[in-house]
Amino acid sequence: MQVGLLCAARGRGTDSEEELAKEAGFHTAETMRISLENWGLTSLLPSSQKDRQEPPSERKARRAKGQPVKLPPPTNAAPLFEDTLRFIEGEIAYVASLKETLQGGRFMSEYAREAPERARIGRTVGGGRWFPDPDLTRLIGSCLVEYGFRPETVERLLEALHPNPAEANREQLAHFLYGREGLMIRVPQIAALIRGAPRIGRGVKADSMDATEHAIVFGIRARLEERIPDEKISDEMRETWELDPDEYARLRKLAGDLK
Repeated sequence: MQVGLLCAARGRGTDSEEELAKEAGFHTAETMRISLENWGLTSLLPSSQKDRQEPPSERKARRAKGQPVKLPPPTNAAPLFEDTLRFIEGEIAYVASLKETLQGGRFMSEYAREAPERARIGRTVGGGRWFPDPDLTRLIGSCLVEYGFRPETVERLLEALHPNPAEANREQLAHFLYGREGLMIRVPQIAALIRGAPRIGRGVKADSMDATEHAIVFGIRARLEERIPDEKISDEMRETWELDPDEYARLRKLAGDLK
């Protein structure tokens, strides 16, 4: 119940840790943090709070090893992506005539079928499964992935598709989306393997790098290649980008690791 309330609060845009704890029924923000950590759901915390869970001193990212591997251009898969778009458009047209009921633990489906020879609309049965119609299931999954698993997107889907959104099992939903084995974790892992990662281990992953940090790292590397003294590079970068000593040291290390 508390996870569901927390997801709903995030969906409304609440980003204060104290407010989230209050709205989700936790006694304190600290209690909320500990509970989410125990449940493997720290991804539900605001970004600034998630960073607080992993102090820089405890994050021992792997060093870059070996030579950089040039990856195939994404345009190689453009025909497949375009086919996927057409497939999704077809699924949207299909579910427009889909009728489902939930009975006996099964989603029973049927859909409209034109019968010109009888000059009326018939119905075609689609079977019953423990999950919704496969086309609808793929559309829900595509929507979640495309919108980055945002809590507000989950809430919009619930409002649109759940027969009683207030009674939705948000706690289990959050676990399947944001937990240690959740979809938000699994999709990037799958993409990494398809893109060439040799394996996905359970240890600490390499630190992420945003576009600004990437630009700073390239700037540091360029100056190192010009044989400019480290001290001068440090002063220049810290002043230009308003970096504190620890931030610069981390980016300087990345500049030395990357090729």
